[in-house]
Amino acid sequence: ELICRGRLTIEKEASVKAKIQAHEAHVLGRVEGDIICSGRLLLAASATVTGTVKVAALVVEEGATIRGSVETASVASSDVLPS
Repeated sequence: ELICRGRLTIEKEASVKAKIQAHEAHVLGRVEGDIICSGRLLLAASATVTGTVKVAALVVEEGATIRGSVETASVASSDVLPS
């Protein structure tokens, strides 16, 4: 499990297998697991995500791949990050 109170970046050559909770995330590589963001999630053209995505704002570049479900709704920081 990855928990980040700021911006988390998964680089292009990175591969992550974890549940991710962050305020903001930029994914350029591969993620297997759920992603929850109280802010914005950016999926770059090179990104591959497998899992449930729950975000306040989603930006998907042409070429990005998502396998799973996507929910865009206001996500309170208290719902994402433990106190």
